[in-house]
Amino acid sequence: MNRRNEEPPQFQRRIVVRGAEIHSLGGIRLESAVRWFEETEYAFLRSRGLSVSMRDERGQFGFPRLTTEIEIHQTIEPFSALEISLWLADLSPKQLAYQFQATHSLREGEKAIIASCRYTAACCRFPPNQFPYPILIPDWVFLQLSRHP
Repeated sequence: MNRRNEEPPQFQRRIVVRGAEIHSLGGIRLESAVRWFEETEYAFLRSRGLSVSMRDERGQFGFPRLTTEIEIHQTIEPFSALEISLWLADLSPKQLAYQFQATHSLREGEKAIIASCRYTAACCRFPPNQFPYPILIPDWVFLQLSRHP
């Protein structure tokens, strides 16, 4: 998932790696990477006036995960700054796919890819006391997701 020379990301945020987020050999803990990517998704949605869980005239809906693929590429030192980039890789009437990349700046503008992720999510309605079911992404949500930064 090397996106380095492709289109610019739709959203970026910076984090500092805490000691508890890596194990003693410098490898990223999987749960840390999951949290970094999820928090980036949440910040992206907020930047578009959206949320993880939303309501409309028909009730609550959101985007539960269908698949998640995470790759850890390199080790990292505690207290290193990472840039987490998000691309909306696919947007269809009922689902979307995000692609993420966590990079660490090296010398002279070079970046090392530390971790990458891709996941898909379906738009689902969450009726009270019933199982969720898939729905079309509401037009107003689709417009917010598809607009350029």
